[in-house]
Order: sequence, then structure tokens, then C-alpha cells
Amino acid sequence: MAWVGSGLSAPLIPTWAPLKRRLIQALNDKSQSLVRNDRDALQRHVAAIVGQGNPWIAFEMLQKHLGAATFRETIREAVRPAETADPPASYRYLWRLRIRGLINLNIDRLATKACVQETANETPREFTGAQGTQLGFLLKENRPFILNLHGNADDSSTWVFTKSQLEDLMATPSYGEFIRSCLLSNTILFLGLSADDLAVGGHLEALAKLNIQSGTHYWVTSRADLATDQWAEAVGIRVIRYEAPANDHSAVDQMFEDLLTFVPPEDPPETMPVVSSSASLALGGLPAPGELEKRDAEVIRRTLNSFVQRMLERGNNTDREYTQFRRDYDEAIHRAWYVSTEPGRNKLLGYKLESQAAQGAFGTVYQAVGSSGEPLAIKVLLVDIRNNTELLQSFRRGVRSMHILSKRKVDGVVEYRDSSEIPAFVVMDWVEGPSLQEAVKSKLLQDWDMVLRVGKYLARIIRAAHELPERVLHRDLRPSNVMLKDFYTDPHDWRVVVLDFDLSWHRGSTEKSVVFGSTLYGYLAPEQIQRLHGVSTRHSAVDSFGLGMTLFFMVSGRDPIPDEHRHAQWTDIVRRACRAHPSDGWSSLPERTARLILNATQEAQAKRWDLAQIENELTHLLEAATTPKLVDNLDLLVEELATRASILADHTWNEDAGAASRELPTGLRVSLRGEARSRAVALEVDWGATGVQEHKKVHKWIAPAGENCAAILRSVGWTVSPYEIDTGVLRLRASIDAEIVRRRLAELSSQLDRAMERLRLP
Repeated sequence: MAWVGSGLSAPLIPTWAPLKRRLIQALNDKSQSLVRNDRDALQRHVAAIVGQGNPWIAFEMLQKHLGAATFRETIREAVRPAETADPPASYRYLWRLRIRGLINLNIDRLATKACVQETANETPREFTGAQGTQLGFLLKENRPFILNLHGNADDSSTWVFTKSQLEDLMATPSYGEFIRSCLLSNTILFLGLSADDLAVGGHLEALAKLNIQSGTHYWVTSRADLATDQWAEAVGIRVIRYEAPANDHSAVDQMFEDLLTFVPPEDPPETMPVVSSSASLALGGLPAPGELEKRDAEVIRRTLNSFVQRMLERGNNTDREYTQFRRDYDEAIHRAWYVSTEPGRNKLLGYKLESQAAQGAFGTVYQAVGSSGEPLAIKVLLVDIRNNTELLQSFRRGVRSMHILSKRKVDGVVEYRDSSEIPAFVVMDWVEGPSLQEAVKSKLLQDWDMVLRVGKYLARIIRAAHELPERVLHRDLRPSNVMLKDFYTDPHDWRVVVLDFDLSWHRGSTEKSVVFGSTLYGYLAPEQIQRLHGVSTRHSAVDSFGLGMTLFFMVSGRDPIPDEHRHAQWTDIVRRACRAHPSDGWSSLPERTARLILNATQEAQAKRWDLAQIENELTHLLEAATTPKLVDNLDLLVEELATRASILADHTWNEDAGAASRELPTGLRVSLRGEARSRAVALEVDWGATGVQEHKKVHKWIAPAGENCAAILRSVGWTVSPYEIDTGVLRLRASIDAEIVRRRLAELSSQLDRAMERLRLP
């Protein structure tokens, strides 16, 4: 999210200091028209205001002595240039970055104008700080919003310029809760303001005093004093400094250009070998290759790993020495891959292999026990990895990622205990339960609530890994890498756990992969299997794609075909798969799930939904599936009403506007949309003669038809505005409180159909 101040609107609009001078000039001008005693008294107030360093108190004094009318008109005159000017580039850059929302301390609405220009959304969701009781709903929906925290120029009753107005705003419980939620659940980019301003810093300081970690936020500023830096660090803000010679802030726009064009670099080589922590065997020296090859496989493994461990401890020319070592002992290393579950031969670097649990594209999984008898799973990768430097480096990268996740104790990630690359294997806790692939194939996951539950927690786990300081991506999300822990033993309290973060190898379509079987490629983002200019596999959208395809697998029961998302029929395929599972409790759920899958699997990386959007939508859909009577998400209510009403059953959904609409060949156009400001659902009905109807019949029918339609709507709670009738045209507008919609969906949908029937020409 972005939190912007007056600096972003400058020089079109004056910042605090120039605006204060303009108001002081207005007060001086007023004093000149007064009698001498009053003029002198007012000049003393002017002197006090000039010396007042706190702008909130200074503006309080200015409003009092200028009078409400002059204070209001002076400010409006100062911001008037914004009405006709193009918004500064920085506002447009923010929307190109696809921010979650924008908190605006300005009243000029340049942020709104930029939003309309950049997103082609003519009706962005826009609020003022005075609408505090409604703000909580903004964070429940995926569409971006604008919060004009200090009001907008058109309505002076919403302005926050004085100390008392600021105190009233900050004392509003719902407002404070909203700001805290923003700080706790989003990364905030502060721009064009002083972050130690009371309107901003007060919330950060309050969280710091409560020892609540709000995550790291960023403040872009040209200030370079130590006191500012110390304050920012204390409240969890990282300072991004730039130079602004002669008040030139073009460096900010350059920063945005860099952000928008930045492509994360591919992974640097991982050159350090992976050695098992259980590898400890005292060696007088490494036997000759021919001699070592004749020994037992477990002895070979322990000997080779012990040598590599000592080589790492020496630390000199490790890469060159290790390469030569692998070349000299290639046959022994190949022999190290021999494993067995037969008694007496079932040791793997000290772990006891009990049985083969699964065999897949990457290798074989064994059920094993550790030295203390604890149940473990050991995944032994294919022997092909041993002489492929690219694959070895990728394996090491995956091991590094898994160590980070275990160290950070990310909930929902299976605990990794050990790893080695001679042979290449990883040791993890044994997870009792089926993989997602097994559960779906066995038809154990057929209800929407179970599908959405898996999806929600899978998104949450992956997102948590993304948000670590080390930023761990999975990059190989597919059903076999997702486990349903305790699914068999506790069907009401099973958990989703994820395996094999970053443990995959793909580097363009010409590179051979350890992944065998074309069906697995359907889960990979296009940039993972084909080199694409300006696109990186080190992007979180790679996991969005994998998650989207995993959701498709859950609803369709089959693996996606490679490149299936590029097929002309992909949209229809996804919709048919979702519609095959109708939802009795929430009719629009299959269609919304289909749109979620389509948004997650877009070809263009930049257009895919991010994990926050996906998790948010899955959370709402799960609520609709399990507790439909408690749904308060406005978009969901609008679409559910539209889906249940026959007149809108085949509607088109506008994601930006949150609106469902349908146009019939008869000339009737019906639209439902959410009014976020008033927490209402708006109905728009337009009927126009198509030219095939008899003019006299239309003229005679149209007025009573409109009145009958309006009467039915009023009878069930709609507020109907005076409808317009022109030559062969009827325009009807109505609205209803979202809470009424939530409680009476069935009744409202049937009565909406009944009302629209009145607009059918006899």
C-alpha cells in the first residue's frame, strides 16, 4: 500500500508551509480592512501563528481567526489547479505497481484522477477518514481503494487540517483499527510526507510501545538527519534516501521506473556441497577409487561424505577440489546410490529404511526411522543428478531453502532434518496422511468447503514463505508436494503441509529436467519451461501459477496439460470443471472459483494475482461455502444476488467495478453493483426500444410497466429513485442496504425476477 502526503502533489498544490503562508496572507489582508484596535489585535495573532511550529495548532488558530468561510475558500483556491491539471507522474507510477490501496493525506484527489487514467476504472472505491465505520470492509476485498484520510476539496466537512479535527479522527475506534490493520497486514510505502507527522507516526509509535511488530515499511525521503533515521528505525520504517538538488525530486520517478522494469536475477550458483549431519567416520585417508568401489554401499557413503566434510572444513579451493574428486570417484559415487529395505542392508548414512512409500518423477520416498526411533521420510533423488552441475546446484538451492523454512519455523511446512548429495537425499518428518494427489484421485476431496480449505491454507503457507526476510519461493507447486496431515486419523482436524520448496530443476525448454512425465509440466509457469525476455523465475507469480493449476486439479480431477492455459478453450474448460460441482449454499461459488483460477494462471506474469489476492479470495469463498449466512463481502453479495436471479444468471462480471450486468436482445439491460461508501447494492435498469416494437404500443406500455416494476422493488426493501421515461426509453435506479441482501437473498432474487418481468413488452 502507499501512504502519500502533500509532497507528491507539489508543485501543483502547496505543501504545509506554503499553504500556511497563504492563509496568513489572507489573515493579514482581513486585518487591513478592520478598525485600528481590531487590526492590531489580529496582527498579534498573526505573529503567534507565524511562530507556531506545529502546523496542526497553527491551522487551528488560522481557522479561528480567519473565520470558517475565508479559511475554506482560501484552501479551495489553493487546490483548484488540481481540477484541470494532469496528476504528477508519481501517482500514476503507484497504480502501475498494482498497489493494494492508497492512503491519501491530500484533499486534491489527484490520486483518484491517476487511478482512473491508469486502471481504466471510472469508479474507483474512494472514502474519507470520516467514514471510519465502513473502512474495515476495504481490506476484505481484492479491488484497490483510495482513502482520502483528510477529506476531499469538494466537501469541507470532511477536512482534517486542525489539531482538534485530527484528534477527533484518531479517537474514532474504527479508524484506528483500520490503520492498525493496514500496518500489520501490508507493506506500506510512505511518500511525499514526514513520517514523524502525528497523522502517521502516532500509529507506528503506538504499535511500537505495545511491542507489536508491524513488519517493515519504507519511507522515501530526501531528509538525511540522524534524528529522523533513529526515529524511523525505532518504529519499524526503513528509510530510502535520495538527493533532491534545487528541490528536484525526479529521483523518485526514476525509482519507480527501476521498480517497474526490474527483473529478479536468476539464482547464483550454489557451489558448496551438501553433507549429511550424520556423516562421521574417522579416516586415516581416502582409499583409492578402485579399492573403495569394492566395499559395502553404506561404507562407501560414509567414507565419501566424511572426506567431503573434511574438505569443507579446510575450505581451500573447495570447488576445484570437489570437481576433481567427483570425477575420480564417479563409480564409487554411483555405488553410493544403492539403497535397500532388506534387513542388514537398509542403512542410509545411519538412517534405517523400513519400506518404500512412494516412487515418483524425482525419485523414491522411503519410510525410515532415526537414531531415536522417530518416524521419518527420506526422499532419495534420481542418480542422474550426480554428474549434472546444473542439477546439483539446484538441489543445493532447495536444501538451503528448506533449512531457512525449518529455522524460521514456518507453519505448514514439513520439518526438514538432514540432507546429503552423495547420494542426493533429504530427510524430513514423516507425515501421516495422503498427498493431495492421492486424496483427489480417491475422491476424498469433493465438497467445496474441503477444496477451498486446502486452497486457503496452501496459499497462506506459500505466502508466509514469500514474506520471510530470505524470501523463499516454492517454484514446484503441484498436488504430490502437498500433504493432508492426519486426514485419515482425524477427519475434522487435518492440516495442510507442503514439501519440497525450491527442489525443482527447470531452465528453459531445451534443458533436460529431472522431472519425467509431461503431465507435471502443466503446473509450471510458462517462464519456467521457456526462456522469456524480461521475465524471471525468481518471481512470486511463479507460485501463483502453480497454486492456480493445483486448484484446477482439485476441481477437475486431472492434471493440467502443458501449455493448456494458452488454449483458446481454457476459460471454458475451467468454468465447466467448476460448474460440475454446484454449490447449494452459495450459487456463485463455482463461477468465482473459476475466475480465481483464470486470474492465477494468466500467461503474463505481471497480470497474475499475487498470493495475497488469492488467499483473500479463497478466505471469502470458504466463508461462503461453510457459513453463507455470515458473508459480508460486498462483491460476493452482489454476485450471489445476480446469480440467483434468472434475469442475471448469465451475467458478465466487471472485476474493477464489482458489477454484474446483462443485456437482453429485447433492449433490456440490468446491472447490479456494490456501493462501498454506503454499504449498499445498486440496481440499474435501462430499457430502450429496439426499433422492432410498435411505437404506439411502447408509448402506452412503458409508464405503467415502470411503475409496476418500481412497486415490486419497493415492497421488498429497495429504495427506488424517480425513474425517467423518455421517447422509447426507461431508466430506473434503486438501492438496498447490503445487510438486507445478506439476510434475504432468496426473496430478493425472486422478486427481482418478478420486477423485471414487468418490463417485458406484451
